[in-house]
Amino acid sequence: MPQFFEWRHRRPDGSLVDTEVSLNKIGVADDMYLQAIVRDINDRKQVEQAVRQSEECNRILFEDAPISLWEEDFSDVKEYLDQLRDSGVDDLRCYLEDHPDVVATCVAQTKIREPLLECWSLSSTSPGAGGPRRRYASMPNA
Repeated sequence: MPQFFEWRHRRPDGSLVDTEVSLNKIGVADDMYLQAIVRDINDRKQVEQAVRQSEECNRILFEDAPISLWEEDFSDVKEYLDQLRDSGVDDLRCYLEDHPDVVATCVAQTKIREPLLECWSLSSTSPGAGGPRRRYASMPNA
């Protein structure tokens, strides 16, 4: 049965390198051999460390921010506005001013990104999940 593990090796020049090591016992005729495959994973480890640091920065940002923060997904809104343009709406600003119901539709299509809801232990139907809708609820004609 092969063994697989990570190991930090010291190069002849004294520098350290992270590696993956795979050990296999191989039988050939009556002889047994140990096959060792060592692969440099330094680049992968550096990327993993950068991701961990970024996640920590974002965690601190969201946990310690003195204001409410959320990430909104406007992809459905963009698709809806693209459909309006494709149907012949040239001046979107004027169209939205004349059709406040379209603004309300866009607001309703704005979503809070799910991973953020999970961080806050909210479901998409929780009162706290209605952030963008609540924010615009007091707008005239919204």
